[in-house]
Amino acid sequence: MLSVSGTIGSVIANADATDSKRVFEGISGNIVADSINRIDIGEGLAAQGTGSYSFAGIYAGAAAAAGTSTNSGKINFITGNNADLSGVIYASNQIQTISINNGSLIGARILVATGVDQASFLQRGFTLTDTQTETVPTTGTGTARPAPIHYSIGRINIINGGILGSQILGGDFNTISVSKGFGIFSSSLRFVAQFNSNGAVITDGMGIRDTTISAGASLNIIEAKGMGEVLDARSWGNRILQSERRRFDANTGRLLNATYDLHRYLGTSRSNSKISGITNAGLIEDSIIQGSADLGSVNAYMIRARSPDVAPSSGSFPMRITFANSTNKITATSAISGLGLSTGRINQLSSGGNMERTSVQVAGRAKVIAVGGNLRGSSTINVSGPEGFLDRLFVRRGMFGTVNVKRTIGSLEFGSQGGSVQGSENITNVRVTGDVLTGSFTRAARTIGTLFVGGDVQSGAVIQARNIGTTTIVGSDLRD
Repeated sequence: MLSVSGTIGSVIANADATDSKRVFEGISGNIVADSINRIDIGEGLAAQGTGSYSFAGIYAGAAAAAGTSTNSGKINFITGNNADLSGVIYASNQIQTISINNGSLIGARILVATGVDQASFLQRGFTLTDTQTETVPTTGTGTARPAPIHYSIGRINIINGGILGSQILGGDFNTISVSKGFGIFSSSLRFVAQFNSNGAVITDGMGIRDTTISAGASLNIIEAKGMGEVLDARSWGNRILQSERRRFDANTGRLLNATYDLHRYLGTSRSNSKISGITNAGLIEDSIIQGSADLGSVNAYMIRARSPDVAPSSGSFPMRITFANSTNKITATSAISGLGLSTGRINQLSSGGNMERTSVQVAGRAKVIAVGGNLRGSSTINVSGPEGFLDRLFVRRGMFGTVNVKRTIGSLEFGSQGGSVQGSENITNVRVTGDVLTGSFTRAARTIGTLFVGGDVQSGAVIQARNIGTTTIVGSDLRD
């Protein structure tokens, strides 16, 4: 253990940068100080262990070293090259930057919290605070001036690796990114800030899976880059694939599981490391993304729930996005195959292909919902509340879902219709380029402005309103 009552300027593990075989030349003990400028973890930061006190960790502002300077409880920079981070990084005030190249966070705990006891492996509840809110203070004359942004956790950058089975906890954050890596799996990113709207979680590789991202209030960007290409799980080195050589984790002594081993998580192996439908790029899967205020954008190749055993409207559905005030834009290039979405209002929800097993609950205005394939019968869209307007619903192919709108619907544009649409007031425009199928139901309590059907209106189809304006049916109208 290295304990300093003041500031640590620099610590460099494995300073000669040479590798001694069968010797771990990283950090395998605890470093404690009032504040820390820079630490190079050498060959890694070892696992914290399973007891009340960690075997390996970096601590700033811990009780034994806490001070009163402006830098007290701050860590400026932690770096590693060809190294994994598996232990604890704790600060009572701020962690500015963590940068890992050719390595991963594996079972790590990174946190800015009120007490060092919360860094314990046994700790399950956390008291997180946003030490400085991003408000705009005024001068003595009342003139507004910008305030420097103080993030509890600034940037975590992982290159050619990923984040697996880890916790990142704090008041707020700027950016958590994985580039040239496998993604973010089986992790928890939890924050409590009420004013930060700049946070971004961006990854390539296989995307974001089995991960909870709790933003506190607002979040700017969630992005899983990729176009669905099938990736090789063996692309990121052997340290994340211990199951190829052993049954037990070399760092913790515990049986290898999905929290510590990529093969165990994905179900891949040395001989079968590329599996279509499993190791595809750009997925957001079985993850919870939530906040009490606003969401900027979510971008992915596909959003999906793997094997849900509950309805998408359930609070226990495995793939959920919940932001109470508003959501700007959610885009899935390929498809949405399992999503529970709940928000106050939304500007755009877009699926390049089918939308299925999806529940959309909007307690205000929904501007555009666009589906490039079919809106399956397993999907529902409910737009409610006194501001419950739906401006446009576009489904390129078949609309088989259920849509209920509290107020007026602007435009409905379908390839064909076999589902149900109800508006409590008016529908401005209905345009179906193909057939309106038997069993379909379209109803406006007052008026349908214009109706165009490029095919047939089949027997048993219902189109209903007090008044229907200009009507064009190119095929046969077989309604009773």
